[in-house]
Amino acid sequence: MRPYRSKPPSQVVLILKLNIMNYESKLKKVQDHFKIKLTDDYNKPDYAIYSQSTADGYEVFVAHEPDTQLNIEDDVFYYDSDLSERLEEVIRDYGHETGEEYIIYVDDLDYEWIEYAIDELLEKIED
Repeated sequence: MRPYRSKPPSQVVLILKLNIMNYESKLKKVQDHFKIKLTDDYNKPDYAIYSQSTADGYEVFVAHEPDTQLNIEDDVFYYDSDLSERLEEVIRDYGHETGEEYIIYVDDLDYEWIEYAIDELLEKIED
C-alpha cells in the first residue's frame, strides 16, 4: 500500500516558489507588474528613500516625494525596518497611477528591507 500524500496548501507552494526565485527575477516581476523602477540614480525620481544624518550625528531615514515639503512626522523614520512597509505602500498605491513608469530612488539598493517588501508584493501578485 502506498503512503497517502496530500498536496501542500497553495500558500506553501507559493512560499517555496518565492524562495527559489532569485532577487533580480523577483524585482523584475514586481517592477513590471506595478510599472515602477527602483534605482540608486537620483535623477528626478517620483519618490525617494534615503538615509540622512541629524545635526547630533544620528542616522534617520527619509521617505517622501521630492516635489513636496518634507513632513517630519510622516516622512522621517528612525528605524529602517519601517521602510519596508512604506515602500510596499508606495509601490501599491502609486505604481499604476500615472500609466508611466514610476521612479523610486533608494540610496542603497542592498538594504534588506527592500527585498522583504518585494517578497510581500510578489505574494500579493501571486494570490
